[in-house]
Amino acid sequence: MSSVEFLRPRYCGGRFERGGLPLDVLGDLAAFNQMVADVAKWCFLQEHTDRKRVPKGFGRGIDCRITGLEGGSVIPIISLDVAQPHLLVDTDRPYYEAARDLIVHAVDVANDGKLEHSDLTGRHLAYFKQFGRSLSDNEAIELGVPSQTSSVRLTTVSRERLVRESSRRLDAGSLYKSSTQPEVFRGRIPEVDQDKMTFEMQLRGGRRVTGPLSKEHSSVILDAFNHYHKHRRVRVHASVRHKHNRPDQVETVEDVTLLDRLDIGAQLDDLRELKPGWMNGEGVVPNHEGLDWLEDQFRQHFRGSDLLPHLYPTLTGGVQAEWTIGTREVSLEVNLQTRQAEWYWLDVSSNDEEDRMLDLNSRSSWTWLCGRLCQMGESDIE
Repeated sequence: MSSVEFLRPRYCGGRFERGGLPLDVLGDLAAFNQMVADVAKWCFLQEHTDRKRVPKGFGRGIDCRITGLEGGSVIPIISLDVAQPHLLVDTDRPYYEAARDLIVHAVDVANDGKLEHSDLTGRHLAYFKQFGRSLSDNEAIELGVPSQTSSVRLTTVSRERLVRESSRRLDAGSLYKSSTQPEVFRGRIPEVDQDKMTFEMQLRGGRRVTGPLSKEHSSVILDAFNHYHKHRRVRVHASVRHKHNRPDQVETVEDVTLLDRLDIGAQLDDLRELKPGWMNGEGVVPNHEGLDWLEDQFRQHFRGSDLLPHLYPTLTGGVQAEWTIGTREVSLEVNLQTRQAEWYWLDVSSNDEEDRMLDLNSRSSWTWLCGRLCQMGESDIE
């Protein structure tokens, strides 16, 4: 683990001069941690305007931690900790530092009453409802950045200005704006109106969007509609109008594809909809972050569709992939927490069997897995 000093928030005021850190300020620091992570993602998207989302795993392994306390007026030393330094984390770290600088700058211009010079959005400024909440009128937090010689003071006055500006920007941004963005959706088709030539698409989580039904795509849309209760899904490339940063209306449809019944993302969407106790009152819901990771791994390493598995949830919150290849019954039980998997197959005609533990964070494990399946199925998966 590597650690670098990130911020020194000096708590000033009578109750801090006795030493020690009052417990009610811990909520400040927790809010700051969340704000930094959120603003860091926003900084990435501001720089990569061709992307709609940050890469999966962005910032994983990076965390703000209190690594020490200095006396006098209390100064918790906040460090940026990296659990396992690697290239991705080193690429992500500058966005965390940029986020910190933008937050400190917002406090600075709030003190001068010039918040129009802050680039942060209303959503980001809303974190100041929590950060600084513990302060009394005669108290302040001096935000000291290692690379800067002077500190910036967050007081009850500047905090109130930041919260007020947050509300103003959120209210201004709530007005309906007809802006379109290209997106790719995956979902089911619960409704088709052939008189109006429109269809509804149900996205993950239940949200629905409406789009135009063109003759070019009508056969695929109607096929998915007729098999709605069999959970058939489509992938739609479309231009989408957004409201409140959420998809609201499909403007034009570029392409529609009926997904294979064994499409990995579609199967994992079913697992994402599970509720606690899904099996007769038992059954842990798979972690959604883990499911996103597993989908990404399959997308990277399974280039073909000849040997896609059936996916099932395990009672302990994992995922089991199963194949029937000739006379062999093959399974891969994945632990979404540890990223480890148990590979096992049994030949029902000869009782031959094989088992092996795989580290699915390792590319070599996926190479072995795909190669073994290819060997069994005499197919070609890259």
